[in-house]
Amino acid sequence: MLARHPILSARVTEKDGVLHLAAGKPVPDLALRTAAHAAIDEAQARAWEPFDLSREGVCRADLIDGPGEDAILLITAHHIAVDGLSAVLIAEDFWSCYARLLRGEALPPSAGKDFRSHAAAEARYLESPEARQDQEWWRETLAGARRITPVPPDGDGRHRPSFVLRRVTHDERMRWQHAASAHGITLAAF
Repeated sequence: MLARHPILSARVTEKDGVLHLAAGKPVPDLALRTAAHAAIDEAQARAWEPFDLSREGVCRADLIDGPGEDAILLITAHHIAVDGLSAVLIAEDFWSCYARLLRGEALPPSAGKDFRSHAAAEARYLESPEARQDQEWWRETLAGARRITPVPPDGDGRHRPSFVLRRVTHDERMRWQHAASAHGITLAAF
């Protein structure tokens, strides 16, 4: 996955007071953890641990084993490197690769591009008529908004997400994937 998505191994460095993303270790450490109680509780707590970007990369991988339970692979990425859309793309690629490996198939070449290519594509979009149409749609849609919803800062301790854990069988996932594809949306949109 790191070869397919190099941003996951990036590190934040500082030079002359300016922060930069730099290449990190090719393979970050996989932390093996044993939960005293339920693995999901340990995973939720670990997911909310703030990143210390002066000491660690922008992505963490933890394999959490609970007593008498299946282990949980928790991959946590800092939002400095992965936004919502990127997280969906990375997760879909992860599950696709995982399914191929389970079937004994070779992995396809990475469809990812380097950040410069991504930034150039985004710059072209921002100059396009489509971007102007999108901006106008949002202006019209939000014109009647009465107040701005506050977004809490990272790690303020007052805002905690809720988690829902449900095991999904491979057949269920494939049916959902098929339904999502039929509607031209990603699985995460469900």
